[in-house]
Amino acid sequence: MSAKEFFEHLGRGVVEFEKSRLRLLNVVMAPAFIGPLDGTIHYGVERSRLRRGETPRLEGVQDWLLILDAHLLHITGRITVVGDERTLTVDHRFYPMSTVIDIALRSEYREERFTGVALSAATLEITTSSIDEPLQISGQYPQGDETLDPEAVMLFAKHLTGRAPSR
Repeated sequence: MSAKEFFEHLGRGVVEFEKSRLRLLNVVMAPAFIGPLDGTIHYGVERSRLRRGETPRLEGVQDWLLILDAHLLHITGRITVVGDERTLTVDHRFYPMSTVIDIALRSEYREERFTGVALSAATLEITTSSIDEPLQISGQYPQGDETLDPEAVMLFAKHLTGRAPSR
């Protein structure tokens, strides 16, 4: 998907990839989350999102990981409150694919009576030479509103390993 298509979808509140959705509760925030994004977005996952608080105002953290042509992009949006003033801060951190050192995927399967096994959980850890802590993506069934689909984690790993250089 092109950056232009991504922006158009995000302007409607949701960007869908196979088994994954990036959601934005307030579409007027879309330009802030797009930031300097350009090129092709191959896949993306939402690790957390802003929520409506006790008042109708948004709170929390919006956290996305996107696979671009030559970069892994980590977008984090936070709303801070000081007195009556609310501020949205959005960070865009680009990790060149050339800095990816290790991609580790752990999948868990449950026994199924007639089909053998079925995916029940998946965790992906991405280590780069530019950060101390690995980036982690986890998903499991049963899937609630806050839980990432484990198949989305598997697909993120597939797209990432297809783009990351081999060492």
